[in-house]
Amino acid sequence: MIAIDDMDVGENIRALRASRAMTQEDLAASAGVGIATVQRAEAGRTIAAASLASLAAALGVPASELGSAGSGSDQPHVPLDRITSGRGLVGLLRRGRNIDFGFCELDSIDDARSIQLFQEHCEAVAAIEGALRPVDQVVRELEAKTLLDGLAARGFLVGGASFDVQCYDVDDDGGGGLAILMAQWIETRIALRVARDASGISRAFVMDGLGEYETPRDGVVLPERTGDAAASTDGGD
Repeated sequence: MIAIDDMDVGENIRALRASRAMTQEDLAASAGVGIATVQRAEAGRTIAAASLASLAAALGVPASELGSAGSGSDQPHVPLDRITSGRGLVGLLRRGRNIDFGFCELDSIDDARSIQLFQEHCEAVAAIEGALRPVDQVVRELEAKTLLDGLAARGFLVGGASFDVQCYDVDDDGGGGLAILMAQWIETRIALRVARDASGISRAFVMDGLGEYETPRDGVVLPERTGDAAASTDGGD
């Protein structure tokens, strides 16, 4: 029996995983999350509550036994703006080609189909290379407006915003060798959320969508540091 009451979340997950002879890759596959999420969780970094619940299910324990994933206010997130116009949506989608898309729990296949059509349209617009000519842009804007109106008729709201990610191309020999930085760049991505209430589209928790060698930058609100932690990081070189 693993005693986890006095451990933090990361230690709880690590101890339970070890007791089940699971590697981090095993746990990630069983929970349906990325390996980077498991690594962040075991390092004691904040992860989304949904990801914590998935890890708990894969470990065969209630999420409450692992500890708290943290409140929304202390998780890195992207503040979202409500989107109601086709021009606003197309303008947002033209800022980046990679979309972090999420939606609320659904009650019907018809709702799922409507959201899927919306997602496919967004991905198609974001993938267009080069500038849109006036007629092409208006066509995309009208299509977007039709889809937004269709979601609204079903009781859905849409929120979105762009954010930047620092990306690194690292050669680590499959995790078995010295990591060598090959290249780095900043990539703009789009966060989109579909939900039935304003709180569901107010912010997007995007950390779980980042890879091991990706770091959030502009557009992502990080938790405020307080107390000794802030003093130790702000006072040094």
